[in-house]
Amino acid sequence: MFFPTILATVALLGLGIRAAERSVAVPPGVYLPEPGWGWSYAGCWNESVHVNGSGGARTLAFGKMTAGPQMTAPGCFQYCYQEGSGIYTFAGLEYGEECWCSSSISRFSIEIGSQHCNLPCKGNASHICGGSDTLTLYKFNPLDRTLKSPSEPSVASTSYVSALMMLGTAGVLVAGLMV
Repeated sequence: MFFPTILATVALLGLGIRAAERSVAVPPGVYLPEPGWGWSYAGCWNESVHVNGSGGARTLAFGKMTAGPQMTAPGCFQYCYQEGSGIYTFAGLEYGEECWCSSSISRFSIEIGSQHCNLPCKGNASHICGGSDTLTLYKFNPLDRTLKSPSEPSVASTSYVSALMMLGTAGVLVAGLMV
């Protein structure tokens, strides 16, 4: 039977994903998405475009990008959700005004120290929007989405959120699954 095989596969994949969850420290100034909107903080990641062997591939390739002087994290989330009809699982903010959306992360990108994501968002200087060749990264989980639009929650002081962090040397993270 085809149907039970699919259910068993989904169940096994679900166990693997849960095993890969861990807490990510949220530094001061990082925007904390409101619970219920589906987004969670996933750390500060390097931009892979300059990494040897990457061929110039961006950390969040195969998606959409927008930029502007009014950029905020909630604006980026909304853009990624609307432009991708909910399929983009990652939103990354870079250079204080760029918003990148994708369903995968380059295998050449890694989480780095939060001190490297140090540029304020052009649209709200109290929040961090990446840095020079670094992305403040957020992950979308459609199962956590219960609200229809973002609002401005408080800035993080010192707290922890759960984020999915799977990255290997022979693939990219696609919607939480290694391919």
